Amino acid sequence: MRPLQPAGLASFLAAGAVLGLSAAQLATGLGYSFPLSPWTMILMLPLIGVAIYLATLPIYRYRKSLEKWESGPRPSRPNPFFAFRALVVSRAIALTAALFAGWYLGGLIWLVSFSIAPSGLTTPTVFGAIGSLVMLGGGLAGEYNCRAPRGPNEEAE
Repeated sequence: MRPLQPAGLASFLAAGAVLGLSAAQLATGLGYSFPLSPWTMILMLPLIGVAIYLATLPIYRYRKSLEKWESGPRPSRPNPFFAFRALVVSRAIALTAALFAGWYLGGLIWLVSFSIAPSGLTTPTVFGAIGSLVMLGGGLAGEYNCRAPRGPNEEAE
């Protein structure tokens, strides 16, 4: 599986920003309140990123020990089904985090551009964007951890 390309992340971020900006404008234009996420969700976003990073650490340790291995007992490998699932979940988390980050950035753009009194709404929106970026970092780091080990004749990165 090829690594996640920056253009794919940017497209998810842009789509999220358009959706966030449009949802904020539509909701307030129809007389509803600004679409604000609960604090439990805002706190769960970085926890998901940290959890997937921690889940992929055994795969990273195996890859590094296999790259250093020359003789003696071969390092025990993790379950390949777990490794593949961790890779797929890491990629899904990264794409979802980019979408959430765009949503919060679109909402923040709307608050700064069109809102009269955004003081109570900007704090949760900024924390949501920060949490989404932490989740994005965890997803990308988890995907990096799931890479295949280099062969003995391959160059260092």
